[in-house]
Amino acid sequence: MLNNEKRSDTVFLVNNARYHALSHIVAMYSTVLESLMNEYFANCEDREIKIWNVKHEDSFYLVLKYMYGVKMNFTETNINVICEALSLAERFEVADFSKELKQFVSTRIDGFDIETVVSLLNMSKKFNLDDFYKKVTEYAYKNAEHLVKHASFVELQYEVLIDLLKSDWFFTKEIEILTSVLTWHDDMDVKRREINLDEFVGHNTDEKDGNSESESTTDVQDLVETSNTLSVNEDQSDISELGSIAGPSSENLDGNNADNTNPASSRAEDLTNTLQSFKDNVLKSLLSHIRAVGITAVEHVKAFETDLFVKNKDILAGYKHFSQSTEPRKK
Repeated sequence: MLNNEKRSDTVFLVNNARYHALSHIVAMYSTVLESLMNEYFANCEDREIKIWNVKHEDSFYLVLKYMYGVKMNFTETNINVICEALSLAERFEVADFSKELKQFVSTRIDGFDIETVVSLLNMSKKFNLDDFYKKVTEYAYKNAEHLVKHASFVELQYEVLIDLLKSDWFFTKEIEILTSVLTWHDDMDVKRREINLDEFVGHNTDEKDGNSESESTTDVQDLVETSNTLSVNEDQSDISELGSIAGPSSENLDGNNADNTNPASSRAEDLTNTLQSFKDNVLKSLLSHIRAVGITAVEHVKAFETDLFVKNKDILAGYKHFSQSTEPRKK
């Protein structure tokens, strides 16, 4: 019956994949998806539901397999898919499957590689698998030189990145660590790290993937972690267009509307400024763990020939933003 078009009444759209399912079976395992389906069916004529914020569609399929009682051999499954399946199981409150995946990860995964270390770090940190997190972190220390240059580095959760930067054992050239941090930060521009910008002004949004919890916060750590877990809105408009989804216009300090003639424009400007301030504070918090004393003058001059360093020159010019530690990192 799994993914059988004739034996289903619902289609889940995950990236480019279409998964057919029987709503009654799905509802038995997940009250979150049950609520999503009920609301969608009550307001829409079709029965095709888009699941947002899923990188590997196979991870959602694993959740469906569990609901349909399909036996699975996780040792033959991509580690990145398993990590995301665990996040989905938590997100959709499929508690037994979440428990099963945590047990597998903690007891059956012994070897690591550079392609999966970021996913494992993020997952074990997020779900408080402390012993396993320690093992993966040790691997990251031993392979820091390769990790900072790997494409997946930009996917590190903020908390994990801070843990690595703080450690004496995250050993590689300090200029390479700084470059990777700037690349991670620059990725916030490229992807906007899927941050729901309404969070900055304390408005909850209705999410289309069934994740009903959306907390307002201004804490840097919470915001960056939120960027890795919250769903993106279908509307991916430019920052200049955010006024249309931001709710009521903001007010000046004197209580008057900032722009009575165009409150949406004012709102978008406020969000832009708030986002930029947030990003600057994130970068400063990361730089506070970069040991500037470990960067030579030649490395510094060469670095500022690149666009990445020029783009952040105003913040990088402030020596006080960097760690004042003179202790070298240890291999």
